[in-house]
Amino acid sequence: MLKPLCVTLYVTGFVLLYSGITAGAAGQRRQTPAAPPPSVEQQVVQASSEWADAASKNDVEALDRLLADDYVTIQQTGNSLGLIEKPVQLDSARKAAGAPTKTTRALSRVRVKVYGNVAILTALASYETQVAAGGVQRTQGFVSEVWVNTGGRWRLTHFQPTLQVVPRSGGPGAPAR
Repeated sequence: MLKPLCVTLYVTGFVLLYSGITAGAAGQRRQTPAAPPPSVEQQVVQASSEWADAASKNDVEALDRLLADDYVTIQQTGNSLGLIEKPVQLDSARKAAGAPTKTTRALSRVRVKVYGNVAILTALASYETQVAAGGVQRTQGFVSEVWVNTGGRWRLTHFQPTLQVVPRSGGPGAPAR
């Protein structure tokens, strides 16, 4: 016959052992494999998407966070080229903050080349902008973006859009008729 103290120790030990096994098994069931961290290329594409969204909404706070202090863009309007730096870009967004432009951008043929803490994104960008008359204006062009990783965050330092060149009829690369 077991003495009361032995029985108590035996039962307590069994309960602790069983609790440990079931807790361990339950803990193993709850653990799911962690998703791999996004690649540098994915991080840059995500930052580019956030920047385009912030620009479309004239979100000054997001633009200030995403643009490097030395940000510059080269823009073409008609026959003239313009150099726009970060303070001018932010001021323009501040002035238009009450009227977001409702522009969406989709990238295709995306290439990201990484050189240490610098990444260069090139892509074909398709834009859709809702215009005042209720229609949609569609434009397309190639973009080049230079991103720099500072303090663990990707920031845009250079952006240049280029109109897509459509081959002339009958010239090299022209569509067959």
